[in-house]
Amino acid sequence: MAGVQGHVYRLQWTDKQGKQHREEAVLTSDPLVVEMTDAYLSGIQSLYGSGATAFRNSLPEGERGLLRSGGFRVESISGKALPASDFELPAKPMDPKQFLPNR
Repeated sequence: MAGVQGHVYRLQWTDKQGKQHREEAVLTSDPLVVEMTDAYLSGIQSLYGSGATAFRNSLPEGERGLLRSGGFRVESISGKALPASDFELPAKPMDPKQFLPNR
């Protein structure tokens, strides 16, 4: 996937309702994919809490880069820096204080 070698793992777990789940995941030791996975899981953790940390810690030592799992799939990845123009806002930032009533 994305030109990166990985290994297929078969996952099995039981959810809080007692339902069994099975899925395949492809993991890699590629440093760029590991870094991307850490950033992805950190974002998820900010939304869903400690479950992302538990998932990260359950990944095998040395292969903590996620290439595919469920509906998630890395199609391409690059270590190149993006141009600054990719981060430009469409308009100047506004000061939220301007919406407060005058005191």
